Amino acid sequence: MKALDLLADMLKLVRLRGFNADAIQSGRVEAHGSKAADDAMRLEDYGFSARAIDGQGLAINAGGFTVVLRMDRLAGKPTLAPFEVCVWHKDGGKITLGAQGKVTVDCVDYVVNASGSAAINSPSLTHNGVNVGDTHTHSGVRAGNASTGAPS
Repeated sequence: MKALDLLADMLKLVRLRGFNADAIQSGRVEAHGSKAADDAMRLEDYGFSARAIDGQGLAINAGGFTVVLRMDRLAGKPTLAPFEVCVWHKDGGKITLGAQGKVTVDCVDYVVNASGSAAINSPSLTHNGVNVGDTHTHSGVRAGNASTGAPS
């Protein structure tokens, strides 16, 4: 058997099903025209973790072990502009890194848990289009116990 044929027999585009939440994820790998493999291992890069139950991927079978090299989930995948990078969830939440250093967060609820402090350092800050940064002003300010008006 030629080396390329051997490699093609080992390396397959596959369907992935039922991956678990263990430290080293494992699940079922199904390749067209090949026997399915249960308990295929899926390793992740340090600092990145995801638990897709099913999807598509690339797997290698060597020495009786099947290892998932890459995993994707095409259903619900966002469309990106050239060079954009995105971390996304099937329910629509995503963080997109775009051109000129723009970071966009799309979500239903945004939660920050800080055991120390949280800081925003920016020349401007708005909330629903209203300036609430360090240059905002208030109307109706009077000396004494009166309350100020809304920022403007």
